Amino acid sequence: RIVRELSKERQGYDIKLGPGGIKEIEFIVQFLQLKYADIFPDIILHNTRAALKRLILHKLIDGKTGDVLLQSQRFLRTIDILLRLNGEDVLKTNSEFPDIIIKFLNLKSNDELIEKIESIRRQLYQIASMLYH
Repeated sequence: RIVRELSKERQGYDIKLGPGGIKEIEFIVQFLQLKYADIFPDIILHNTRAALKRLILHKLIDGKTGDVLLQSQRFLRTIDILLRLNGEDVLKTNSEFPDIIIKFLNLKSNDELIEKIESIRRQLYQIASMLYH
């Protein structure tokens, strides 16, 4: 629903609200917090990264999945911050911002940036599908 109603995905890659974006990671964490809070009340934390680490500690998600979520959150959050510092909401591949992001993240090309975003989206979709079903 967020992608359909709030996302600006039609304008470019909506790193925050688009499919497999930052909000997807936050929803995964919140889902697991709600699911297991009665057994592990200490997993209720407002900070997504801290909550993820606590979920991994309690083995509510495996280490590999946790690492994917942590790395994806850091990567997407970095892009989101760079975009917002430049007054942008979405990553438009035909603007100057991919070049700025590529240099900041030490990537080789625009293609590598887009492939990493697409890879994260695929991985988050698989994780969410596994957890919610």
